[in-house]
Amino acid sequence: MNLHLNVLALIITFLILPGCDKKNTIDDNKMVLIYTDILIAQDTSSVENINVDSLRTMVLNRHQISEDEYRKTIEYYNEDRERWENFFDRVTKHIEELAEGKKEIIKEN
Repeated sequence: MNLHLNVLALIITFLILPGCDKKNTIDDNKMVLIYTDILIAQDTSSVENINVDSLRTMVLNRHQISEDEYRKTIEYYNEDRERWENFFDRVTKHIEELAEGKKEIIKEN
């Protein structure tokens, strides 16, 4: 009987977990802005003493996002190659629009 309850609990857990993938992640539009800012900060930083982690932390603080929220969101995108590619395409498009001087198309929610 105990074994059946454990198996049932395990099955329920696996059915519920996939539905939680998006839970506790950063909004897609906001994540595009954050990731764009991180890439730009890395590419334009002239200070040799600042490492990538410090730049990321500064950007996350500006957007009021925790390292944990950022990490969970990156993990969410990395779970699915197509999801990651779509996300990165949006980031690339946003960077191109910024470079062309277009107004910021993406708005934070």
